Amino acid sequence: MTDKEQSFFKKRISELMDIAYRRSIPTHSRFLNADEQAVLQTMHLSAPGILVVPTGGFEGAERRIVCFVPSWMEELPEDLFTFLRVSPRAPKFAEPLSHRDYLGALMGLGIRREMTGDISVDGNCAHIVVLPEIAEVILREYTEVRHTAVRVERESAEDFRLTVHTERREINTASLRVDGMISAVWKLSRSNAHNLLAEGKVFVNSAAAEDGSRILKPGEILSVREKGRFRLLGEARPTRSGRMYVLIEVYL
Repeated sequence: MTDKEQSFFKKRISELMDIAYRRSIPTHSRFLNADEQAVLQTMHLSAPGILVVPTGGFEGAERRIVCFVPSWMEELPEDLFTFLRVSPRAPKFAEPLSHRDYLGALMGLGIRREMTGDISVDGNCAHIVVLPEIAEVILREYTEVRHTAVRVERESAEDFRLTVHTERREINTASLRVDGMISAVWKLSRSNAHNLLAEGKVFVNSAAAEDGSRILKPGEILSVREKGRFRLLGEARPTRSGRMYVLIEVYL
């Protein structure tokens, strides 16, 4: 983001918090990309009686909105998101479709990326989180992905969560440093890991990671653009060679 873009973004977020505070009503942003979430974490957002809650509709969501919720509300509004299931009309003749295919078809409808959250591909179906104001357009007009005719239906948040697949793995690493974990998980040299950090492609809990010596803590999510992301689950178990085994949860 340019300095001008960052300034505009910060102003917009601050205005949303101010509205929530002055009117005592919940407000929220649109979906934030990794860069915007990184800027968000540098902002000291605070207003009396206002809770600041980032959420993407399910645990581990990569794309999230930030909500400003009056403390008198016991939980987040139920209508923050709409969950949609996209399936082929003729499964027997459906071509294999990727995340990029589903996203491209959405963009082809003129829908801005900030209106859509994570897209989970499960077999020959896709599950998409969107803001409610564009749900009807997608239900009505999202009829084809590449050359495959599709149907779109609403689904529950719980049904969506069941489509988010992860896999637990135990990896052998020299340390819990960010650069060491990148090297161990994606089988890269330490210099390649440093290049990814320098290029701004590494994020920890959606905040840009610049220091490769930062120690990753259990529960934190490390993501690398174009490679994937994982959550560190357990404490390290030492090996005889002085390295360690750690348990991670990889998002597939």
